[in-house]
Amino acid sequence: MVTGGGGYDQDVSVVGIACLRNLGKYRPGAKFTMGLELVEGRDFIKDSETDKKESIIITQKMARVFGWDKPLGKEVVWRDTVKLYVTGVIKDVYTMGLWREMEPMMIRYILPDKYSQIVVSTRAEDVASINAFMN
Repeated sequence: MVTGGGGYDQDVSVVGIACLRNLGKYRPGAKFTMGLELVEGRDFIKDSETDKKESIIITQKMARVFGWDKPLGKEVVWRDTVKLYVTGVIKDVYTMGLWREMEPMMIRYILPDKYSQIVVSTRAEDVASINAFMN
């Protein structure tokens, strides 16, 4: 079993292969703000019903853990019943700090009513004014 940490942990499995715990929630276009680099496939399509229901983006490490040389289109079963399909692969990222090993991760599309965090990207000289604006 492969395990991960953080507030979005959920069991994920590909039948008979392995388990994974580390689910990121994400909106289309966020990969640019967070510096995620898409290496294969595509980003989520805004307002796509298919992407909302069954698409995932995974890290290269998740593909390696499951032994996938060609991960696009692969099926993942989440919570024993939800079928999800890989539409994109991003470079591995640190999810638990730079001092920990990079862990496998999958990302699902999230709707605005489920947003619980905000990520802001700005130049160093603008941090104070952005912070003041957000407070």
